[in-house]
Amino acid sequence: MFSGVLSLQPRHTTASTPQIICSNASSEACTELQAVNEAIKNSRPKTVMLEGIACHREGKAFGLLFADGTVLAFGAADRGGTMSAEAKGDLSTFDATRSQRVKKIVATQGAMAVLLLRGSVYAWGLDQFGGTLPSPEPTGVVDLVANDVGFAALTGGGSVYTWGKGMVVPSRLAGVEIKKIVGEKTCFAAFDAKGGVYIWGLGSNEGAFCNEEFVGERPTISQNFSDVKTKLSEGITDVRFNEHAAMAVKKPAVADGSWEIITWGTSAKGGEVPSYVLSGGRKGVKAVGASKSAFAIVSHSGDVYGWGDKESGGDGWNQPFLAGRAYGLVSLTRSFVALLVTGEAFAWGGNGQTLISSARRQELGTVVESRLVRGLYVVSGVGEGEIFVGTIGIPCVPGEWGAWGSCRSVCEGIRQRERTIELEPWGGTCESPLTEAGSCKGPKYGTDECPSTETDNSSIEAGLSLGVIVGCATASVAVLGVVGFMGHMWCSGFR
Repeated sequence: MFSGVLSLQPRHTTASTPQIICSNASSEACTELQAVNEAIKNSRPKTVMLEGIACHREGKAFGLLFADGTVLAFGAADRGGTMSAEAKGDLSTFDATRSQRVKKIVATQGAMAVLLLRGSVYAWGLDQFGGTLPSPEPTGVVDLVANDVGFAALTGGGSVYTWGKGMVVPSRLAGVEIKKIVGEKTCFAAFDAKGGVYIWGLGSNEGAFCNEEFVGERPTISQNFSDVKTKLSEGITDVRFNEHAAMAVKKPAVADGSWEIITWGTSAKGGEVPSYVLSGGRKGVKAVGASKSAFAIVSHSGDVYGWGDKESGGDGWNQPFLAGRAYGLVSLTRSFVALLVTGEAFAWGGNGQTLISSARRQELGTVVESRLVRGLYVVSGVGEGEIFVGTIGIPCVPGEWGAWGSCRSVCEGIRQRERTIELEPWGGTCESPLTEAGSCKGPKYGTDECPSTETDNSSIEAGLSLGVIVGCATASVAVLGVVGFMGHMWCSGFR
C-alpha cells in the first residue's frame, strides 16, 4: 500500500541558498555531490535556475541542467558521474551570458547525453550504455531520447541516429522521413508522417520483441513483429513497451471507424490482448501505460482496462467506482495509477489496491483507502519505479494544449494555441486560461528584411517540474532534494 511522505522544500521558511540534498550519502550516485554544491554556491548567478535533472532508476549518477546551459554531473565516475573533457570544458561553468544553450539532458543506466539548441550532442559514460557518440556524430538534431541501454537522435531532416548496446536501426528505415522517436525499457520506436512505426533495440530472454526480424517460439510468443507489421504501417498514435511485449494504438482512417489495439511478444505478459480490451477501446483511447510485464489503457469513455501479468497490474483494475471516471494513467514498475475526474487516484498491481481519496468511501472491498484531508483532491501525478508523486489541491484539470497557430507576421509576431478543461472544480469554475499567446519568428526572420533581435534571456527564472524530480526518485536508492529551487510537493512510495 502507499506510505510515507517526502517534502522537497527549504528546511526553514527563510532558506534561500540553492543546494542539492541526497537522501543516501553512501550511495555511489551521490559521489562528489559536495563539489557540485560548492560550484553552485560559489559561481552560480542568481538569475540562473535549475531546469532539469537526468538519471536512470537503475543508474548510479545524476546530471543537472541549469537555465544558462550549464551542465553538472556527479555519481559513479564510469556510469555518467564524470563528464567527458569536451563536455566539461564547454558546458560545466556558469555563465549567464552563454549563447550555447542546452535543450535536453537524458540518461541510460550507465551514460548521459545532452542536446544543444544548435543541434549538436554530447555524451559520456560507459560505451555499452551510449557513452560514446557514433561516427559520424549526429548533427542538426531536434530531439534526443534514451532507453535503458542506449540513445536515439532525430534530425530536422527526419534522419535517425542510434547508439548504445545492440542499437541498430532497421534497414527499412533508410530514406524514410521520421517525425517522432520514443524510447522505453530496451526499445526504441520511430514514427513516420503517416503514423507508420519502425522499432529496434534489445528484447528480454523470452524474445527480442523490439527487434523487427526476431521470430519467437509459439508456446510463449503470441505474435512476432512480422505478424503485425502490416497493421503498423499507418495510423499509429502510441507505442508502449514492457520487458516482454509491446502494444500499439491505431486510430481509424475515418471518423466513424474503430480504434485498434495491437500487441506482440510474450502472451502472458501483455503480448495477447483480451477481447474485452479490444471492445472497450474501440471508440478511442485517452491514455496508455506499461509496467514491467503488463499494459493498461483508459478508454474514450473513461473506463480502465489492464492485461498481462496480474502481479504487474494485469488484474485488480475492475472496480465499480472506476467506471467512466478515469482521465489519466501513470505507469510504475509493477503497478498502475488511474487519475479520476472525482479528484481521486486508484493504484493497483503487485503492491495491492489503494484508493487515494478524500471522499470517505464505504464499499471498497479489498481496496485500501489512503485518506486525504477533506476538500483536497489529486489533480495530477507522475511516477517512476515504485514511487507515485501527486499534486493535491482544489481540482481544475486543464487538457493538453493544441497545436500552435500560424505566426501573424513574416518577421516576429504572435501566435496562439487553445485547450479545454478536463475537470472543473466543485462549486466553482476553472481560472486556468483556455488560450495562450506566444512569440514566434516568421519565415523572413533573420534575413536582411527582418534582422535578428535576440537578446540574452537568462534573467528569466525557470521552474523545475514535478516530473523532472520524480524521474530521479529511485536512482541507486537515492532521492534528490532540491532546496531553494522550488516549493512544496508530496510523494508516496509503496511498502
